[in-house]
Amino acid sequence: MKKMLTMGISLSIIGILKYFSNLIDTYLISPFGIEAISAVSLSGLVISMVISFLLGINVPSHSFFSKELARTKESLGGDAVSSLSTHLFHMTLIGFILGLFSFMTISGLSHYISALIFTGISGYEARQGFDSYLQIAKYSILMMPVIFVYFAYLATIGQTKIIITLSIISTGIKICSTWILINGLTYINVPSLKIQGAALGTILSEICLVGYILWNLMKGNALVFSLILFKKYLEKAVIMTFWPGIQAFISILILLIFRNLVGQMGIVYLAFTSVTLQVITMNRIILFGFVRSNAISFTNALNAQELGTAKEHFQKGSLLCIGGSIVCNLILCFFVQSILAAFSLSPSKDFNMVSWFILFALFSILELAAFNYETIAKLNGAEVFVSISEIILQFCVLLIGSYCFGILLQFGAISMWSCYLSLQIILVVVMYAQAKRVLQSHIQEINS
Repeated sequence: MKKMLTMGISLSIIGILKYFSNLIDTYLISPFGIEAISAVSLSGLVISMVISFLLGINVPSHSFFSKELARTKESLGGDAVSSLSTHLFHMTLIGFILGLFSFMTISGLSHYISALIFTGISGYEARQGFDSYLQIAKYSILMMPVIFVYFAYLATIGQTKIIITLSIISTGIKICSTWILINGLTYINVPSLKIQGAALGTILSEICLVGYILWNLMKGNALVFSLILFKKYLEKAVIMTFWPGIQAFISILILLIFRNLVGQMGIVYLAFTSVTLQVITMNRIILFGFVRSNAISFTNALNAQELGTAKEHFQKGSLLCIGGSIVCNLILCFFVQSILAAFSLSPSKDFNMVSWFILFALFSILELAAFNYETIAKLNGAEVFVSISEIILQFCVLLIGSYCFGILLQFGAISMWSCYLSLQIILVVVMYAQAKRVLQSHIQEINS
């Protein structure tokens, strides 16, 4: 359990830094009104949808680096890590190519995406802000795969401290530059760029990070191209990136359409939903490292046929993650009014913002529990069933339910939020049952 906690803390710090880096855009732009909040939140979700697909490159990166490190360690000893530099260069190049393809796709479809998202939603300023933010923020798609590959490389060789340091520096650059570009500095003639400034601040921090990565590649004399290595990695990387990426892509697409349906009820509902979901996501981000390390420790124990240790991680480790979620969300509930005020969300006469925020926060505990059991199941051979079942449930309960109750029956945004909360209950039951099945099947195999 001690090793699980150590690994979890490192992964969680990285996740928290990335989360606050994304949240800062919404917070700094909130004084400009709910249209600006909605525009930044929705365009950020579109970028996240594409980046979630590209995040799948972590899978082949970890796999290739781990195998190469193990292969060379015995023959090269202390030089094993330095021998990975050529492989890092080729995976970085592949990451950039995948990013370039995705960038060209999103650039060509940006007009249609904007039209789809704002179908039925009133608010010209929100759509105009969405378009201006997206036109700048889409350049993240080019850089994030390069950053993912480099961080996967550092994680493989055990350099999590460097990842944390780079994340802290990048977040600092992001916050400072975003604040300056959004608000401007009149005494040195820096104009206020508002929504565009939020996007430019993000791009600036990522350019600095990618510049450091390229400098390290050149310093390590890794820029030696091998067509054989490139073809070998490209084929496997595309296949291994595709399936994890597709599931993440579809899940965020469903959430994006859900926000569109809510937005048709009014811009205030859309702004509240965007801010609330973004804030309570902190629950998953903070505890992501612990969930991941618990699942890895559970899997390692099963593979080593240590059933006692595996059961301990399934029970005590899972309870630890869920307990952490309870604490995080109770803190959010305690500061709910301050959180809503920070994002310039004034009370609405149509619904009680405080009560609904608390409901979302409490049900987020179930979301974290489902995520914990989902991760355990995915790492132990049930990734296809889990991915398909999650997509089907999201589509049927969240989209179909929201459309039927909210649009057709005209029960409004509250019925749509109820569909979202109901989905969390169903997901935790399904994912727990699947994780339990995985554990039982391994017990039967070992006993037989």
